[in-house]
Amino acid sequence: MSSDRELVDRVRSAADIVRTVGEYLHLRKAGRRYVGLCPFHAEKTPSFSVDEQKQLFHCFGCGAGGDVFKFLMLHEKLEFREALEMLAEKHGIEIPRRQDLQPRGLKDRLYDANAAAAEYFRSALAHKDAGRPARDYLARRGIRSGTIERLGVGYAPREWEGLKRHLLGKGFTAAELATSGLVVSKSDGSGSYDRFRERVIFPIVSTGGKIVGFGGRTIAAQNGERQEPKYMNSPETAIYSKSETLYGLYQARDAVRRERVAVLVAGYMDFASLFEAGIENVVASCGTAFTDGHARQLARFVDGVVVNYDADNAGRAAALRSLSPLVAKGLGVKVFRLPTGEDPDLYVRRAGAETYRRELEAAPAYMDYAIEEAVAGRDLGSPKEKVNALNQVLPLLAALESPVERSHYVPILADRLSLDDAVVMDQLARAAKEKKLTIAPPPPARPGGEQPLLAEAGLVRVLVEDTVARRELVPQLELEHLGETGIGPILTEIRVMSARDEEIGYAALSARFADERIVRLIGRIAMQTEPVGDLNYARSCIASLQRDHLLAECRRIQRRIEATADGSVHAELTAKKFEMSQRIRELS
Repeated sequence: MSSDRELVDRVRSAADIVRTVGEYLHLRKAGRRYVGLCPFHAEKTPSFSVDEQKQLFHCFGCGAGGDVFKFLMLHEKLEFREALEMLAEKHGIEIPRRQDLQPRGLKDRLYDANAAAAEYFRSALAHKDAGRPARDYLARRGIRSGTIERLGVGYAPREWEGLKRHLLGKGFTAAELATSGLVVSKSDGSGSYDRFRERVIFPIVSTGGKIVGFGGRTIAAQNGERQEPKYMNSPETAIYSKSETLYGLYQARDAVRRERVAVLVAGYMDFASLFEAGIENVVASCGTAFTDGHARQLARFVDGVVVNYDADNAGRAAALRSLSPLVAKGLGVKVFRLPTGEDPDLYVRRAGAETYRRELEAAPAYMDYAIEEAVAGRDLGSPKEKVNALNQVLPLLAALESPVERSHYVPILADRLSLDDAVVMDQLARAAKEKKLTIAPPPPARPGGEQPLLAEAGLVRVLVEDTVARRELVPQLELEHLGETGIGPILTEIRVMSARDEEIGYAALSARFADERIVRLIGRIAMQTEPVGDLNYARSCIASLQRDHLLAECRRIQRRIEATADGSVHAELTAKKFEMSQRIRELS
């Protein structure tokens, strides 16, 4: 018994609590203690304290506390013996094995099975013949031996039961292999086969340094007969929680602590390529949805995150979904928008590490990104689409704790949606008060769809149906102003057709557009039964639309006036606003 106590004391003495806890979360010195964000409950202000002298930790928020063993038991969900062995192994202390020890628990067996599987995958990659396809693939992707070794990358050969036979030969049972997720049971119950085949394998390592699962990237050519997912992950097990585990955080932990910023990517190859390029403060969400648990993991190490997902629709949607969990943890968040059709892996190999770093530094704040994504591709002449755009941004806007930040973004959003600032502020205040972060859509349109604005519809009808008016008015259209309206594309096309002396009718005009929203708009205009206006009516429509444009521009200038402290700039903007006000009066 005394020898057990001596062993525990020896391990505790070797495993300094500040250094051990500091491997899991960011600590800063505060007096004689170290403080940080508690890993056991959500908080934005540090209440977690570590006392180096007493070798204890305590959270004044949730009450968790204890010694270095207790920290590991809570954080890694370990039994005391497992925490003792983990720390002993890390600090080179041998633990005597007694004959009467109980059989090792399930988690131990799963860790051991994964470690043995990782060894098998590494050996397969190194095999002169069997591993050549995977080595060639990694070489084509620019991943060199040093990165392969640091990440523990391996290869799962094409055969169906190679890993299974290897692990059974190591003493693991069929039940243990099924529980680990390394093998998959056949649907008819007649046996099992390897989950990973003909794939480059990336071990997923916990922040404690143990392999908890694997991700596999296929290298097989895809054809009509063979359609497999590009990436495949281990299933959740007793030691692997997808919603709590970020790929690469173990390897990146020193870099993210040093940089205080993490780059968030989606996949293993994105991670590997950035790591290869020397950008080591990177983590990956393994292709799964980014969760509160992932954000909680990052908040222990960093102050900020740059989200860098693929530039396709799925990547942009995933980037938007990642924002709320990150912001809720008090992290500074930016979004690096890649060129269309690229992903981080391709971009860093094409543009180079230095360019990538510069683009990271210049990435916009998440609210700027969210606003641009909300308005992109929408017909903002439609009230319903304005509501949809506002609803997309409203939760993030409401989450801003700083009134200064809110006051900064409200006019930007209002300007992009062509709304008054007061409207956005009212919806934001109502959402915060009612804790309901969406606003109701406009009432359903009557059959035939929502009616276009009177001035817009009236102008189009005159231009299409009155040849004389069209000949006089088309050369006078200021498309740089009218192009901002819902009928901007229609007016542009009318001008093109008129210049070519083509016959202009509603059917011919509709045939020019692939966008169904514009086609429907032309149809609604064409189906109106009111009499078509004359030349003077069309001029009044143009004046009305120009007046709306100038009013919006005046609002923009006013916001710039309020934001500038430069006297000369202030005077210039004031003069410009006065000039526009004069033009508005002339058009009224």
